[in-house]
Amino acid sequence: METLQPLFGIFHRQIEGDEALLRLARVEFERAGMGAEIYPGSVDEALFLWRFVPRTTERHLVHLPRHWDLLSVIDRDQVVEFATALRGRARGLVLHDDPTWSQRRRDLERALEQLDRELEKTPGAPPVYLEYAAGLELDAFADLIEAAAPLPRISACVDTGHVALFSARKRLEEMRPGLDALALEPDQPALGELLPLFDQTVEEVRADVARLVERLGRIGKPLHFHLHDGHLLSRHSEYFDEYGVRDHIGFRQPIPVPTWVSPSGELRPLLGEPGLRRVLATAFANLESCSLTLEIHPTRARLRKPLGEHAPLFAHWTDLGHAEMMHYWLAVLVEEHAWIRSLCAEVRQ
Repeated sequence: METLQPLFGIFHRQIEGDEALLRLARVEFERAGMGAEIYPGSVDEALFLWRFVPRTTERHLVHLPRHWDLLSVIDRDQVVEFATALRGRARGLVLHDDPTWSQRRRDLERALEQLDRELEKTPGAPPVYLEYAAGLELDAFADLIEAAAPLPRISACVDTGHVALFSARKRLEEMRPGLDALALEPDQPALGELLPLFDQTVEEVRADVARLVERLGRIGKPLHFHLHDGHLLSRHSEYFDEYGVRDHIGFRQPIPVPTWVSPSGELRPLLGEPGLRRVLATAFANLESCSLTLEIHPTRARLRKPLGEHAPLFAHWTDLGHAEMMHYWLAVLVEEHAWIRSLCAEVRQ
């Protein structure tokens, strides 16, 4: 297993503002020794963002637009355009999977073969990592990645939060037929009856994530990971109200619930430190190479942290609210980065 440092983190203006936010992010990322995963909508935007990426590493990762579909020739050509523009600079391109892939497997295989051939024409083109994101059955996703094993420039991105949420939802609904796990709310009176089921699923969810990593590791290619946790009752992400995002939280992030649900007033996330340890141990035991990106979202509560020494970056701002929210979010990323970096060292011993 190669040295995994630096880890990578979301490098994006998750909060509205000008490029001063990116300058702040670069300072904090460089201080932490963290690489970047950028989220551009176009090649031009990617090249713009590259002006601000941390100089802790020469190669960073690129998360392509989530709506792109590899079965579309237009979208596939855009992937190649990114790979060409960022050859020698990008460590990899991450692209979401699609819920229809299982029904269109042969079409997907042909599309991936074509994409791999196009990438081969560009020396230094980064590999494409297909991210588990659309809720496919875990075995179906693994089948698709295994079918692409002969394609050297195509691999997988294991998103721990997405996999854990899919597993938890499936197992809860199997134990309680008719339950819509995504409709659960932290203050529902019936939640107390379901709490034992949540507890029962924890070890199964952790095992599901680890099994997927082990299976994909047997292919013998580098994997990319998006590291974050989740819970069906989480309302932490700033994108919950708009998209119902229940993951993209830290592995030590408590889930607030009424005290009649849990006397402590909180629940643990699905993976937590034990689950992350298991994922990392499985990765280190089965992979020759991998990369890790922290995908933790800003808080829905829009918490703030004073800018302190960074205030001069925002001398042209009259309202520092968004800058302080960005600073708080970056502090969360940096703290989680330090903890996971230490955890990686422990697990590898």
